[in-house]
Amino acid sequence: MRKRFSCTFLLAFILVLMFSLPAFGNEILLSINGEEMDAKGVLDASGVTMVPVEAFHMVPGVTAEYIPGGELKISGNGSLFSLKIGDNKAILNDSPVSLPVDVL
Repeated sequence: MRKRFSCTFLLAFILVLMFSLPAFGNEILLSINGEEMDAKGVLDASGVTMVPVEAFHMVPGVTAEYIPGGELKISGNGSLFSLKIGDNKAILNDSPVSLPVDVL
């Protein structure tokens, strides 16, 4: 009886583990303008993909500037995107933009 219980428990554990493996395979792929970039440091918080500002330095023609006081300015292709750490509001070309989460 005990051996049968152990085998049943082991089989159930293996099945649960096998069906949970796809959850561990959630790899984030980052592609900007069709070019794959290194996604190191990318977070997926509550369904929102957050990219570190350093990633923008890898994109040709894009500059990212940190201004003391927690302000970030990202510019490229004639656009300027300004945001502040800890805030969920940003400015894109003089137009306010509401972000789904606060900037980290």
